[in-house]
Amino acid sequence: MGYEEISDGWSEPAAMAALGDKLYIIDRGTLYQVDSNGEYAELNDGWDEATHMTAMGGALWILDRGSLYRVDPNAD
Repeated sequence: MGYEEISDGWSEPAAMAALGDKLYIIDRGTLYQVDSNGEYAELNDGWDEATHMTAMGGALWILDRGSLYRVDPNAD
């Protein structure tokens, strides 16, 4: 079995999901988009109480503060 560290600094990850060819991580209340090289971009914040995230139907689904949110990561 082989492995490779892609990036570090994810100190408080709350949730992670794959959608298309990207990985999405909520860390310290911020939603990030990560590519296969480990390069990441901040999408938005305000996810301080997120507990779960999954992908379905081209969207991310996030549970935060007792509410379910449908998030289109490609929307402006």
